Amino acid sequence: MQEGRPVSYFSRTIGPKAAAMSTYDKEALAIIEVVKKWKHYLATSLVIRTDRESLKYIQEQKLTEGIQHKLLLKLLGYNFTVEYKKGKENKAADALSRVKYMASMLTVSTNTPTWIKEVVKSYKSDTRVQELIAECAVSKDSPSSYSYKNGILRFHNKVVVGTSTSLRTDILKTFHASELGAHSGERATYQRVKLVFHWQGLKQDVITFVKECPVCQLNKAEHSPYPGLLKPLPVPDFAWAHISMDFVEGLPLSENKRFTKYPHFIAMKHPITVQSVARAFSDTVFKLHGMPLVIVTDRDKIFTSHLWQKLFKSLKIKLHMSTSYHPQSYGQTERVNQCLENYLRCMCF
Repeated sequence: MQEGRPVSYFSRTIGPKAAAMSTYDKEALAIIEVVKKWKHYLATSLVIRTDRESLKYIQEQKLTEGIQHKLLLKLLGYNFTVEYKKGKENKAADALSRVKYMASMLTVSTNTPTWIKEVVKSYKSDTRVQELIAECAVSKDSPSSYSYKNGILRFHNKVVVGTSTSLRTDILKTFHASELGAHSGERATYQRVKLVFHWQGLKQDVITFVKECPVCQLNKAEHSPYPGLLKPLPVPDFAWAHISMDFVEGLPLSENKRFTKYPHFIAMKHPITVQSVARAFSDTVFKLHGMPLVIVTDRDKIFTSHLWQKLFKSLKIKLHMSTSYHPQSYGQTERVNQCLENYLRCMCF
């Protein structure tokens, strides 16, 4: 919790071994898991709230179980306090494990299989599929991992599509050009399609479709090798010790105002100043990950200004600049920016 608000949530399904444990051991295991998950957030002093009252006295109990030893070893070095909180009062956990709404009241977003009729129709002109359906109908032992049920032929549980060019094109368009596909590349599109559908020559069809996609041709950048030897930046010793910063301008309008995943994308309005960038840095990167040791940037006027240099010098943060007119020295950040630009331009095209 920070200023009365949760910073993060965490839950996971327990395995068969953990399911056989006592309630005490399960609650102790939950504390171990969250400490392991959030160790980078935890200071030397922390408060643990659990709905198992006996864990409140973990430091006073006689250690007889292995889970108790494991829990205390995990908390070693922390000035921790375990507080008891009734399960009904722990509303933050309720959102993860005690959903009280009936399943019939929930709204579930699913893809309606309106294409089933088209798939069945595509079998009529495919002699190979008709032969496989006949074999599946005669023998319960499906040939070559094929199965036939409810009018649909499957291969390793993937829907077999007959020789219908229009249907195959519609499927590829859905997996590549929709919000699901986001105009991703050949490999990513193929991996998504093959999880659901199967037909002979699927991979080559995906490659051809992606190469001929007009939106990708207009909006995506070329990737050609550059002369010269690579001079990589030093590898950091730990996470968020070195960070990179850059500006991305000229993006089309989209519904999202701010991205908060890794990497962080922060929407800013012109005029952009040292003060506004520093404030954005403080409100996102610093509050989540602390101060880095090194910041890598390009040679934008903001990053080369005297005020910017003086500000981070006072914070004892090293500032590294990319090579002039050579964005490859700043490749990681430039590549991420390119992915963002490609996604927004393709989806807002």
